[in-house]
Amino acid sequence: MLKNKRGFTVVELIVSLSITLVIVYFLLNIVLDLKDIYVKDGIRTELYIKQGTMMKKTIDSFNDKNLVKISKLDGNCLVKLEYYDSENEKSESKNICYDTSVSPNKYSVGDYNTKLVNESYIDKDEIEVSYDDANKVFHLYIPIKSDLVDGDYGINIVHIYNNSVTVDVS
Repeated sequence: MLKNKRGFTVVELIVSLSITLVIVYFLLNIVLDLKDIYVKDGIRTELYIKQGTMMKKTIDSFNDKNLVKISKLDGNCLVKLEYYDSENEKSESKNICYDTSVSPNKYSVGDYNTKLVNESYIDKDEIEVSYDDANKVFHLYIPIKSDLVDGDYGINIVHIYNNSVTVDVS
């Protein structure tokens, strides 16, 4: 036998290469998982920002001016809000509408129009427009979902109106 071994045996090289490949595999999986989390959190953030803006614009339209009538509409327009300005003796109205025929879907309240975040959509089968005349409560629910992240990022508004507001959901 040789007294001075200088080098590695084939078995030692294969074992060290195998250990290195296993470590690289797990590190790569961690990096890919972190990237996926980063992308999904970015999409969630965009959806929450869009949801907040849509909620604010919709709620502002209920609290805007002197709301005198809420009417349920058919088709892509869900609700018509009618106002009356007693100082100028002028009537005005705003519609709350959506459009699922385009991608990304669109949502509008009066003059405010917005497109949804890419890969998100309005689930038109779950839209709810209702009211409780006894308690003077109006409810509007428009679900917005995404193909990339779980959850509902839509608007869910409950508006308590006074006795002078007429609600027509016939």
